[in-house]
Amino acid sequence: YNDVGGTDIAEEGWMGDGSFIDEIRGVDWLHARLQEAIFARLVNLPKVPYTDQGVDLIINEMEGVMRRAVNQGILVDGSVEIIKPVLANISFNDRASRILPDVKFNALLQGAVHEIKIQGVVTV
Repeated sequence: YNDVGGTDIAEEGWMGDGSFIDEIRGVDWLHARLQEAIFARLVNLPKVPYTDQGVDLIINEMEGVMRRAVNQGILVDGSVEIIKPVLANISFNDRASRILPDVKFNALLQGAVHEIKIQGVVTV
């Protein structure tokens, strides 16, 4: 926290491992919101069926959280890809244990600008 040109600002902000603190906070936010959304879907329905429709319920929750992450400045708009498993490829043991494996996503963190390098030429 510094005074820069008469303005108090929190600048930079690194974690002990060198990661930027806003990225860690963003990933933590995303993790918590995904857990909350999916848990709410599971407990507020009588049953989430082990069908394509049931998987889509979970994917829809994930998509909603990802949209919020874009709006919160965490993820880059258009970078989110959610991959759902093909039910026919899920093992008998996972289905019998009611485990839905291989739900995945890829996304790009927005990051932030900390330094600007400008080049210019002024002539007469």
